[in-house]
Amino acid sequence: MNLKNYSIVGTTSISTLAQAPSGYHLSFVGGFLVNNSASEITVTVSIYDSSNALKVDIPFLLTASEKKDISTKIFLQPLERVKVITSADTATLTLFGAETVVDADSPPDSWAWIGAWDSSTTYYPNNLVLGADGNAYISIITSTDSEPPSANWEVFVAKGIDGTDGSYIAGTTLSMADAVISRPKLIDVSESINALGDISGGTTDIDLEDGNIVIATVSTAAQTLTFSNPPATGSNGSFILYLTNGGSQTITWPTSVDWVGATAPTLTAAGLDILVFSTNDGGTTWLGLVAGLDVK
Repeated sequence: MNLKNYSIVGTTSISTLAQAPSGYHLSFVGGFLVNNSASEITVTVSIYDSSNALKVDIPFLLTASEKKDISTKIFLQPLERVKVITSADTATLTLFGAETVVDADSPPDSWAWIGAWDSSTTYYPNNLVLGADGNAYISIITSTDSEPPSANWEVFVAKGIDGTDGSYIAGTTLSMADAVISRPKLIDVSESINALGDISGGTTDIDLEDGNIVIATVSTAAQTLTFSNPPATGSNGSFILYLTNGGSQTITWPTSVDWVGATAPTLTAAGLDILVFSTNDGGTTWLGLVAGLDVK
């Protein structure tokens, strides 16, 4: 987007610096006034409405050769104007960062559904209409009496095939109330829980056929873990171990576990740790990694 600067040398006769185009706002991010004389003068910046009636006067008192910044953003409605007049001599008024913005009421700058296309309506960029052919069109340029399809329009949504399956039917007016939108449900059919409880002391086997979400607690004695019934050789598989108080006792892991960083993690003595184990060779080697320590 190219921003424009406006500048004018104001005199004792009122003159127009800028006017917002029809159907558009005109905004400025700021500007400055410069007193071109060697004496003190008053410079009045005014905004006039679309009928050229005065809306507001903003007087500025400038000493000899003074430059005064205008930090306030100026925003003009369609056809409004900025004018300037001096009490004596001349002054330069400059407004910068000018940007034309589509009118928020008549020609919106976001998608707006206007309805069926009409030859007497003026359409602006991003207006959406229903064409006679059943397609929805979006305007790409301001136009009047240019029926879509044409160079001024692009297809926004193509009509469906005539039929009784809920698609578009010629001659039928559809409303949003007619639309039924189905959203698929996401279900993890592979998730199953294997709740082992307190596994303190001895050896506990984690049988993957009993579930891929394993929940266990270690509280009073050292524990040796084994993994059984992994996927077939060459298959991928994984399970998640939710282990509470795993750091309170010594845990001996299967020698097939290859820990990330080559060292088994130091677990939480009083809290929940989450560990992930994955294999792609049928359980000959398990990749072990920590998903979170002391998460609860």
